[in-house]
Amino acid sequence: MEEYIEPKKKCESYLDIYCSCVVYLQNKGIDISGNAINLEPNYFGEPQRGDVIIFRYPNGKAHTAFLEEVYNEVYWVSEWNYFSGEKSERRIPFELNSIYGIWRDYKEEK
Repeated sequence: MEEYIEPKKKCESYLDIYCSCVVYLQNKGIDISGNAINLEPNYFGEPQRGDVIIFRYPNGKAHTAFLEEVYNEVYWVSEWNYFSGEKSERRIPFELNSIYGIWRDYKEEK
């Protein structure tokens, strides 16, 4: 009889590929650190490509995504770990309740 082998979890560590939304932003060149739950909005104007959208959910979890494009009342974002251990892209309506705010990397403007 064959031995049952437990399938490997997609994310053993936040450093595993696609397993941290913040590491994804760092890989895109954004000067950001910490966890999504500790990230606070620092920009309150019109979002643009390269901004970070911060999400907070009723279950207490948080998430971040890279803003690729703004059009037709939606944000087009790319992200890691929205679906556990996966890279994804999706459209987010402007009025989505889980949008907590926008974080902008000001390193280029200093």
